Amino acid sequence: MTDPVLDIVDVGITYRSARGTVDAVRSATLQIAPGEAVGIIGESGSGKSTLAYSVTGWTPQADVRGRIRLAGCDIVNASEPDLRRLRGGTVSMVPQDPKKALNPSMRIGPQVVEQLRAHDQELSEAEARKRVIDLFEQVNLPRPADLFDRYTHEISGGQQQRVLIAAAISCRPKLIIMDEPTTGLDVTTSIQIIKLVRELRQSYGCALLFISHDLSVVARVSDRVVVMRHGEIVETGTTAEVFSRPSHAYTRQLIASIPREVAESGPRCEAPVVLAAENIVKQYGGGILGQARTLTAVDRVGFRLAQGETLSVVGESGSGKTTLARIVTGLIDANEGKISLGNLSLPMDPRRRSRADRQAVQLIFQNPDASLNPRQTIAQILKRPMQLYRSCPSDGMDARVAELLEAVQLPADYARRFPSQLSGGEKQRIAIARAFAAKPRVIVCDEPTSALDLSVQTAVLDLLLRLQREENVSYLFITHDLNVVRALGGHLIVMKNGSCLEAGPVSDVFRAPQHDYTRQLLSAAPVLGDIIEQMAQALQAQRH
Repeated sequence: MTDPVLDIVDVGITYRSARGTVDAVRSATLQIAPGEAVGIIGESGSGKSTLAYSVTGWTPQADVRGRIRLAGCDIVNASEPDLRRLRGGTVSMVPQDPKKALNPSMRIGPQVVEQLRAHDQELSEAEARKRVIDLFEQVNLPRPADLFDRYTHEISGGQQQRVLIAAAISCRPKLIIMDEPTTGLDVTTSIQIIKLVRELRQSYGCALLFISHDLSVVARVSDRVVVMRHGEIVETGTTAEVFSRPSHAYTRQLIASIPREVAESGPRCEAPVVLAAENIVKQYGGGILGQARTLTAVDRVGFRLAQGETLSVVGESGSGKTTLARIVTGLIDANEGKISLGNLSLPMDPRRRSRADRQAVQLIFQNPDASLNPRQTIAQILKRPMQLYRSCPSDGMDARVAELLEAVQLPADYARRFPSQLSGGEKQRIAIARAFAAKPRVIVCDEPTSALDLSVQTAVLDLLLRLQREENVSYLFITHDLNVVRALGGHLIVMKNGSCLEAGPVSDVFRAPQHDYTRQLLSAAPVLGDIIEQMAQALQAQRH
């Protein structure tokens, strides 16, 4: 019998702080065979990332108990020099956010060269450069030799993720750990990353530990699945068994939270139009005598958003959907076009918009960590829009804060906390409450659930839909997650290269897409229920 690449036996991981101890992982046991792919799923705080990082010895502030053996090496008792030799050579990691993992002050190629030469000091600079360019070609990066000398900000998010994958396979490790590698990527880029992972497993024969909250991605990548909750492994088995016949109630809850049916679109004609855009054009570049190249980010796009309605805008990275949202909210100007708020025309120059114009259209950002002031309490954060837009008298602000916290299902005493004392899902609820504090007519939601795990994402979507019914507010929802669109219902526009290719009720577009690109998007993001049904049929066939 072949020895496992990774052998984890009865591992417990405890973090100690001034507030006490936290058991992040309890009695975890897991083996991964050579060439096998194992997926770990579970909500935020389940311990899945902590367990994965312990394999590389990157838990310096934690007390690790039990046995972790990687390719025969004892990780728990290994010295730092031993761990450095293992990292990159025996085990490598592809983290979630390439912008944080890649050095913005270094060109991309030399960053991978640095890792190569750390494990092969006899490799010359020229040989290392050639090998990195070959690696870039293997992960299907365009113009690898040209990309070698670029900086991180000069390539797309999907390309940045491919650079990290190239770095991960550069020393032919026995195990690759991928921590949410498709989070934040559009569906077409995600499917390319999934295909790339499969090809690399076949080419290199390496084992894979794949962490994700996207169950459809895990289902397509993994041979086996491990389900974690509150630091414990509650279920494990083959991917087909766990997804088609889950034995634990928590696993069933996770699978049930995936939208399987498209929410029906409500009648449009009954409600007045609250926000409309016509022939919006946004261009970047230009220059003297046309010497510089002009990029058209939004090209003659228009839409109508009714009161109490949701309009989703979908498309891959670079399609122009976020640029359109920023124009609507007044963060940037447009070259051409018209935006109407009810019967009033909004100035296209954001500097000319009145206080009432800005109050009427609020924004929920993608990342609450970047949009909430870490030095302010939750009460101060929620009171700020009330003060700015005079939406509440001073003597009523405390009561309004309590009312908003109750609306987003958070305790009243959270008003005294700081953002750092909240979980990711709780921070996003505060961001939602802040948008509603201004009493807007339209809320632009820019990927507000993309970084959240599945159960939290479902709770946030349910919250948004409930608040919409209660406040009769309209949503312009920017997203690349078609499961989110499926749950929201309403209407939809599909964008690519700055243009609107298709528009209509979500139910109509999903059931009978008219454009080839829309069909491509839908095929790249299959419904988890369809994947599970195929797995169940395959299991049934095996039994007979």
